[in-house]
Parts: sequence; structure tokens; C-alpha cells
Amino acid sequence: MDESTVRHDRLYIPHGDLVIQSAPNEDGKRHVYRLHKGLLAYNSSVFADMLGFSSDGEQYDGVPMIQLTDSPEELDGLMTALYDPGLVYLPRYSPDKPLLLMPIMRIATKYQMDILRERLVNIVRADWPETLEDWVRYRAEVSAIKRMHKTSDPTGFIVDRGLVEDHLPEPASVVRFARDFDVPAVLPIAYYTLAGLSRYTDWDTIHAGQPLVAIGPGDRTLSARWPLLDALDLKIIMRLKEMLATRTANI
Repeated sequence: MDESTVRHDRLYIPHGDLVIQSAPNEDGKRHVYRLHKGLLAYNSSVFADMLGFSSDGEQYDGVPMIQLTDSPEELDGLMTALYDPGLVYLPRYSPDKPLLLMPIMRIATKYQMDILRERLVNIVRADWPETLEDWVRYRAEVSAIKRMHKTSDPTGFIVDRGLVEDHLPEPASVVRFARDFDVPAVLPIAYYTLAGLSRYTDWDTIHAGQPLVAIGPGDRTLSARWPLLDALDLKIIMRLKEMLATRTANI
């Protein structure tokens, strides 16, 4: 076996009938996966088309091999989600969920793996209310989480030095996920949540242990990954802030 080729420790399956080779990583290593034509063709119209061509091409370990342009990291995520979906489990309300699923979503979209893509979308949607009933339940859960972790510390730190927001979904990343992958159902509540936060409470700054900047209106006990948002997102949020301020002033 070529020293530049590394067999995946879990996804080089002895009874597989197809080998997929990745592009080289930074160390020049290519990962190879021994998988199943039928499973790939069933889940991906792109793979179905590729496998429909003549099998007289390159072989590896006695079976046909396809060379792809995707990195080992991208293929690891995709094939793990396909073969070991339990390993893609993320806790309810995990604030990192959209960011962790984005790379898999990109490559699943590229290969038109619609079933996998729908499953990943549903994992993200499950954390955000889409109906009035969902909203009432969500608010009750969020209030309970905040009460559980409430202290006299104005930064929102709890006893174990964690943050309340580490137990809540993070709105900026879900906006980016929704905009990039056409998941409009989660946008209203995500934008609404961001409209209630201070623009000066940055997720990365707070999680690096730096002090909050007490400037501007909004909830400063929660932060967001503001750099993930584009100009359109920020415009929508500013309009929402203005609408909420006007409505509050008229009460």
C-alpha cells in the first residue's frame, strides 16, 4: 500500500465493493474508504450517476476505486453521518450544533444526498420553535434553564464557570445555517432572539474570558456569534429592534 494512502479505521469495510479516495490533506495523506455501491447510489443521485459508468477504471484492493476532490475531513463527516448516524448525535439546545453540521451539510448538498440532508436539517430545526405552541414550550424551557443557572454574577457565569448560553441554542449560527441551506422555518425566531441581544456581546470574546462591554441596549447576559451574519441579516435585526422599541414605547 502506498505510504501516502491511509485506510480509514472504521470505514474501510472488508466486504465493501467500492473504494473512495479523498484528496490529500495538509500532510499529503489521502484517506481511502471501502464502502458499498448500493448504499451510496441509494442515498446520492450523484454517486448513482458516477457508478453507472463503466467499471473498467482504476482498482484498489481488488475493487473499483473512485478518486474525489474532497478532503479527508469532509469525507469523514459525510460517510460517518451515512454509516454511523448515531455518532452525529448532538445534545438538545447545543449552541455549536449548526456549526458542527455545516460541513456535512455542504458535502451532502454537493452529492445530492437528500435523505441525509433532510435529517440534518431536522436536527437543527428541532431546537427552534415554529408554532405558537412550540414558542410557549420553548420559552418555558429557556426560563427554567436560566433559573437553574442564575447567580449574582452579572456576566452570567454559573458555579462551575460555565455560561447559561452554553445550554441554549445560539441564534447567529442558526441564521447562517438557514440562509446557506434554505431552511427558512427557523429564521423568524432566530432573528427575533438576536433583536433582543446587545450587538456588543460577542460569543468568542465572552468565551475567551474577556469582560463584557456594557454599551448599547439588549440582554447582555447572552451573546451571539455576530461575525457570522452578513449585511442583510444585520439590517433585518435592526428593523426588528426598532419595531420592538416602538411597540414597547406604546404600551
